[in-house]
Amino acid sequence: MSDKLIDIDTLLAQAGNRDNHEQYHSVSTPIYLTSNFRHRDLEDAETFDPHKQYSYSRLSTPTRSVLQKTLADLEGGANAFAVSSGMAAIQLVFSLFKSGDEIITSDDLYGGSFRYFDYLADHYGVKFSKWNGKDYEKLSELVTAKTRAVWLETPSNSTMKIIDIQKVANLIHDANRKKLPANLNLISIPPV
Repeated sequence: MSDKLIDIDTLLAQAGNRDNHEQYHSVSTPIYLTSNFRHRDLEDAETFDPHKQYSYSRLSTPTRSVLQKTLADLEGGANAFAVSSGMAAIQLVFSLFKSGDEIITSDDLYGGSFRYFDYLADHYGVKFSKWNGKDYEKLSELVTAKTRAVWLETPSNSTMKIIDIQKVANLIHDANRKKLPANLNLISIPPV
């Protein structure tokens, strides 16, 4: 994102405008429903650059590229990823962790999350601790030197529990300064 401040309404209204160089010169990025993209010739296929070109819609499309860039700009991030479902997003995030890592989760999450976390614990040795989302002193006690993330939903699914994200972040960052490795993260996504 550029250093210039852009009003959120302008950013949303202009998402993808002037970024699309397709042959019909559309103002807004069209929705590409194709599954495959054609290479111009053999040289184009041999020198294919997945960061600048498209080959298959499961990997990327111009439409998804505009969405991801817009989301990154909205959040002030370097990148954003659009995936097909909430569970795909959860799996993408959890691909960052490895055996022996510990994750603290709130106790009121989408049921599919818990089933996936049980699978990760059983098959990959990732340890999960549940926190009730209210007792911040207990959250502090759950943090260990192997804690790599705190996973929560707010409002939660299904009881709509509200968790103070800033309070959790402050607590985790404080614990991080005291005893933890530098790679502890706070991860929050909307309920699936």
